[in-house]
Amino acid sequence: MNRSTKAALRHDALARRNALPAAEADRRNEQLCEQFFQHFPVAEWHWLHVFLPLARHNEPDTWCIVRRIWAERLAVRLAVPVVQPDGISLKHYEPAARHPAP
Repeated sequence: MNRSTKAALRHDALARRNALPAAEADRRNEQLCEQFFQHFPVAEWHWLHVFLPLARHNEPDTWCIVRRIWAERLAVRLAVPVVQPDGISLKHYEPAARHPAP
């Protein structure tokens, strides 16, 4: 796929996401979370690399996945990327759950 096609696809996807009513976006976020846990053996994983959503872009809300992992105290560790000032490279962080250890 050439770069201009990829940029056009991203532009179109962003326009469609931004056009979604809030209630529909919320419904899809809930579906995403449920399907994720239904179709993948998350509890068996050692690590999950997860992008956190940019609200201004109406991105899928992956926080529901993170909160569920923490609520269920799954052993999977999280890696969250953060774009660095050069705009290209990523640095990864491991967020900590805010609950006392068992």
